[in-house]
Amino acid sequence: MRLLLISAVTFGSVFFSLWINVKSIFDTEKEEETDLVIVSEISSRPVHIDEKYANMLVLIPKNDKLKCLSPILTKDFVGFKEAIGFRESSGKYDNVSKFGYFGKYQFGKCAMSDLGIYDAEAFLKSAKLQEEAFVALCSLNKYKLRNYLAIYDGKTINGIELTESGMLAASHLLGPGAVIAFIKSDGKNVGKDGLGTSLLEYLEVFKDYDTSVITASSKITLRVS
Repeated sequence: MRLLLISAVTFGSVFFSLWINVKSIFDTEKEEETDLVIVSEISSRPVHIDEKYANMLVLIPKNDKLKCLSPILTKDFVGFKEAIGFRESSGKYDNVSKFGYFGKYQFGKCAMSDLGIYDAEAFLKSAKLQEEAFVALCSLNKYKLRNYLAIYDGKTINGIELTESGMLAASHLLGPGAVIAFIKSDGKNVGKDGLGTSLLEYLEVFKDYDTSVITASSKITLRVS
């Protein structure tokens, strides 16, 4: 009987200690507080911050418990391209999908050839080329959509508000022709990619970013080395 009582007390003590530890783990999130800070206002940054990134927002922990933080991008072009890059490939430059799309932004071979890129392996190995290609493709798509952007930016079709950034994102997904077909059909022609991702989703998710920095141009000159 005495042995049983000692065992019960010991078990109870161990259980209570374990419960306290588990509780502390789940309570950690509540205790951790962060500040939302603009990069340009951080007084002790270790490297020079390029002016174009100065409006990026980051979470700064108030204590040392939070070990991993991700930047929160504002709705400028940097935020736009990074959001698309994360959606397409989780930001991985060396990603190749089962459908044969390449890189961080998942370029198809047709889009690459439009930009004068024919070496997929070299494309995968160059982060610089991929970033330049994304900007160039946005510029080309903006040119192809120029007449529709002038008329439909801010208009609503099929319950979806059309914005320049949303239309550029949808063009990245399926090409500008799919966006034009959607508009001409009054929202009835809704394209999807090989994974079933709808044009409507990109129009909605990527709307209201400021992509005014992109100049519409049909003359794309990429230096492919």
